[in-house]
Amino acid sequence: SRPIEDLVTEARQLADGGAREICLIAQDTTSYGRDLYGHFRLADLLRALLAVRGPRWFRLMYAYPKHLDAEMLDVLASDARCCPYIDLPLQHISDPLLRAMGRGITQRQTVALLDLIASKLPGGAIRTAFIAGFPGETEAQFEELLAFVNEGRFAHAGVFLYSHEPL
Repeated sequence: SRPIEDLVTEARQLADGGAREICLIAQDTTSYGRDLYGHFRLADLLRALLAVRGPRWFRLMYAYPKHLDAEMLDVLASDARCCPYIDLPLQHISDPLLRAMGRGITQRQTVALLDLIASKLPGGAIRTAFIAGFPGETEAQFEELLAFVNEGRFAHAGVFLYSHEPL
């Protein structure tokens, strides 16, 4: 993470240069600050960025479901310049696969989070990504994932075939 002050300075420079949208992007944006401050500070960063005049939109990318919480959603809902869009990489919905993937969240928690997002950001869009063919995935787990996707909770969804990546 970079210090909040540095990011606000950069956002001001971008806004002064005519930027209309500022995207907050990281591998796990919701973990912002944990490495630098010892705890999550995304809500604080968002509040500080909202003091910057000029950008029409602030967009949050790659908000991991394990760390996305009501405070972050409240900040997003507090200002019309926060794009009502969250990129939330869920990866799967089957509890055994979520455990194997190290996602740190269960199906029940995922559904509760999606309900929370819908209540805090009515009309907002969620984009997600899923992995098919994860080692050990059964046909029943794949069908469970399909049924979940067919519920229609997402504005956009990408599905990727599992591929082994070296550690």
